[in-house]
Amino acid sequence: MLYFKQMKGMLIIKYIRIIRELEKVLELTPKPFFPSLRVGWEGRWYWVPLRFPKKPSVTELAVHEIRHRIQKEQKIKLIKLEEVKDWLFPEDIKVIQSAKISEGEKDAEIVEKIGTELLRQQRINEFRDLMLKSKVPSKL
Repeated sequence: MLYFKQMKGMLIIKYIRIIRELEKVLELTPKPFFPSLRVGWEGRWYWVPLRFPKKPSVTELAVHEIRHRIQKEQKIKLIKLEEVKDWLFPEDIKVIQSAKISEGEKDAEIVEKIGTELLRQQRINEFRDLMLKSKVPSKL
């Protein structure tokens, strides 16, 4: 049981650290965090989940929430699924297509997948363009 609590605490610290790193890369003003039973962006702060959802990685979750913040603060163009079909796995496309979610949520799901891959490859300028200008990279 102690190991599980330590892992959960490490995930919270990792999530906060990644959000702060992304804010620096994207030149966003840091916003506070508040504990919650859910995760999200509320306009003035980030909710830090006491239980992490079953996402593949904490990095994807952080990229997703930063994208929601940028959507609301900067009123950016949302990326449509048709623009990125060549970049996503077929199973990801099916999940996004079949989900009954808003266009903003679909955009955040798309950016979560592509953005995390760009970060993994250290393609920071392309990540910045994706997040701030909705510019999809020419290839992954």
